[in-house]
Amino acid sequence: MRSSTSLLIAVFEGVDLAPLSSLRRVSGRLLLGSAPQEFPADPDEVAALQALQDAGVIDSLHGLEALESVGTLQLSHLRIEDVS
Repeated sequence: MRSSTSLLIAVFEGVDLAPLSSLRRVSGRLLLGSAPQEFPADPDEVAALQALQDAGVIDSLHGLEALESVGTLQLSHLRIEDVS
């Protein structure tokens, strides 16, 4: 079984969680759709990032079906209505 201590998936266009299909546990934090750790310096890139956040970038949790446990879960900028 695969495990991770913490996992951050920052906001970016075309988020695809399918490569995480073998992930079973995250003992620490799992942050989906969070702000990047470093913001772009270019004002146009900051505006584009803000537009992505406002619109929501994660439209599917496909790829996380095998996930059994998470220490702390934070979901942000989702475009889905049902997380089941």
